[in-house]
Amino acid sequence: GRIQLSATANIQQFFQPSPAYANFGMVTGGDRPMQPVTVWSTQVPAFRILRWGEAALPRMIPRDKKTGQPTIPEEEAKKWMEEDSMKIKDPPAGIVYEETQLAPNKYKLTFTLDDTKTEGVYAKRLRFVTDQERAFELTIHAVVQPLVSLDPPTHYAFGLIARNTSVTGQFKLVNGDKTRAVNITGVAVENCEQKGHLQVTYFDEEDP
Repeated sequence: GRIQLSATANIQQFFQPSPAYANFGMVTGGDRPMQPVTVWSTQVPAFRILRWGEAALPRMIPRDKKTGQPTIPEEEAKKWMEEDSMKIKDPPAGIVYEETQLAPNKYKLTFTLDDTKTEGVYAKRLRFVTDQERAFELTIHAVVQPLVSLDPPTHYAFGLIARNTSVTGQFKLVNGDKTRAVNITGVAVENCEQKGHLQVTYFDEEDP
């Protein structure tokens, strides 16, 4: 008869970063948040980080338009991938990187987000080349809040309103950059069919 045997294994990565990526989360303009990442290897007793930078995009392997198969030999395509995995560009602007060796095979990498004046998502893929002819990658991610944002963030719903009654709703304008003062100089209702039914007033809270 036949016996079916299953085999499973957990293959460790050559380099193991913890956490797997540096997530700064929501960042206020003008801040310089820091995020540490520990990287170690159980495959070698020691390694050195030679250089780092933004990960370069891999080359496109030419493929047949009909079959989708590579038009270059498999060994050459594999060599391309290995070469591209070691390529880096210059370090991206806005990131300060410090390196501390905790053990011959363990490092603490500290990233500081130095440029938070540009609003929106900040995402970079970094590559670190080592003396083991291998490289490891980390993703840096942050969301820089705009100078002025709304709370609630999209719209305010008054819901059902009975006739001849008045309902009051409130937005908050949140200053996302404590290094700059924001003053409301006026309020206008635009592109609203019920403009005549809305009365808008504003006031300052104690928190600037």
